[in-house]
Amino acid sequence: MKDRGSTEGSWWGALKRGQISSAFSSIIGVPNAKAEQIAFMRSTLKEQRKPNVLYTPFQELEVVVFDLETTGFLPNHGDEIISIGAVKVRGDQVLETETFYTLVQANQTVSPEIEQLTGITNDMLLDGVPLSTALQQFMKFVGSDVLVAHASGHDKAFLISAFWKIWRARWSHRLVDTMMVAKWLEAESRNYTLDELLRMNDVPITTRHHALEDAKMTAELWAIYIRRMRERQVTTLGDLYAYLSSS
Repeated sequence: MKDRGSTEGSWWGALKRGQISSAFSSIIGVPNAKAEQIAFMRSTLKEQRKPNVLYTPFQELEVVVFDLETTGFLPNHGDEIISIGAVKVRGDQVLETETFYTLVQANQTVSPEIEQLTGITNDMLLDGVPLSTALQQFMKFVGSDVLVAHASGHDKAFLISAFWKIWRARWSHRLVDTMMVAKWLEAESRNYTLDELLRMNDVPITTRHHALEDAKMTAELWAIYIRRMRERQVTTLGDLYAYLSSS
């Protein structure tokens, strides 16, 4: 006969694999809010990976351009997300009224350097939301849309780490990096920082290192790149992936 601990472990394993509904989980005593979060995250990640998005024409493609501010560069060594900003783009039109922004509570004191860089103080983070809440709200905003970010390795590493720590879920959302697109479209450049690309494409620079403002500026850059890609007969994500993989 299995002991209670092993039984609970098996229930949690089944729940995380999506084999137990959140309604049934409440009956057997699994915390309902946690169960619903896990079910939602897994459903969102599964839905987003459907291949039809690869063939959606760019002019119809809806994406969410986002940015994170963090306490440092090492998510697996204590650094944390302190803000998330995002804006939706449909085709080559930035939807300026469809935005997301939140501050995130930190478990550590933010250094003076990060406070100066981001404008986010320790006092401001007292009004932030827990990371699990922030990520759930963010993913609800994203839905099944493709994600876009600039120099996305940093953001991706923090999201992968957070999803695993909180939900033991493997974050696998489809993500396009504007830096990779820029290295193709701006092949003559040797500098692919966001500041340089914004200047090259006459996108006004507002407030840097503010998650929502950086997302908005990156969104303007993405919209410009959509138009330029169409001029080169690259009209879908599938086209773009094929081109980037062969170049």
